[in-house]
Amino acid sequence: FAYGANMGAAKLDHIGVHPTRTLPGELPHHEMIFDRSLNDGSAEPAFANIRHTEDPLDPTAVSPVNGVLHAVDKHEMEALDQSESPLYHRVKLPVQVDIDGERHEVKAWTYIGNEGPGASHADEGRHHIPLGRADEGAPSSRYGRLVVCGAKERALPPGYQQKLHRALELLGVPKSSLTCDGAQLEPHAMLAHQAVQSSCAVAAAFLFCGPAQLSRLRSSCDGESEAEETARARIS
Repeated sequence: FAYGANMGAAKLDHIGVHPTRTLPGELPHHEMIFDRSLNDGSAEPAFANIRHTEDPLDPTAVSPVNGVLHAVDKHEMEALDQSESPLYHRVKLPVQVDIDGERHEVKAWTYIGNEGPGASHADEGRHHIPLGRADEGAPSSRYGRLVVCGAKERALPPGYQQKLHRALELLGVPKSSLTCDGAQLEPHAMLAHQAVQSSCAVAAAFLFCGPAQLSRLRSSCDGESEAEETARARIS
């Protein structure tokens, strides 16, 4: 489940990730923030993160979190892991997604910010999602554009896109710098472009094939070898 820079094609193309399918999704009971504790020591003062909703009635909260579920193979999953390390770790969370007019809840991989050196790389049960007020602050205009333009590219609900813009402007990011026309987006990914193979451990950013309610997504997994299936089982 991608909710920040991983939503749009700019970042994904840069690291060699090309989803076979992308669907909008929603993570209830959570809000998206820009977390200064995730700064990477460079020109990036903050990155997107999620946490449990603090105040469901707060009109300024970017909640519930909207994003997209990408279908990717295991090599692309590894590329994403490397691009998010060491600031984030991967967990599974229940995400709601509409498929052919029907709403389903699925367990999807997503990335949340590390709170310390003990955080797990791929953690299904212990989410380590911060419960208290994080150190919120403005990201760079470059990163802010990646997020809002990714939301626009994936046609997230207009009301949610407005919340993203409002949150960034309240944090001090100039409105004029958040346009999605003109200057090319700069992914600034940590990982160089990687060749990816066609084996399928379908992830919806990062949801793996298998749930019966997602049989429509499984066509891209046809022909998966036994070895690939075993590898998928180990990491799912």
